[in-house]
Amino acid sequence: MINTDEIRKHIAQLTSVSLDILTDGKRLDELDDWDSMAMVGTAAMIFELTNQTVDLDAVEALKTYGDIVKLALANAPESVMP
Repeated sequence: MINTDEIRKHIAQLTSVSLDILTDGKRLDELDDWDSMAMVGTAAMIFELTNQTVDLDAVEALKTYGDIVKLALANAPESVMP
């Protein structure tokens, strides 16, 4: 079971930002450390949390932090906590 706090912590760590920076509307291209390594890390995080693989093209298409949350939750088992 995952929740959005777990996702936020992972992404903050991957992009070297504080948790309060990551609002749903925060654009990923505004994060200095949002690069190919962060994208791979995001795909790995989603797999770790959901046991579902995510296509890297889908991760590359993400525009905001909220998009990451939506992608992770869409791949999560039904027993997810928002």
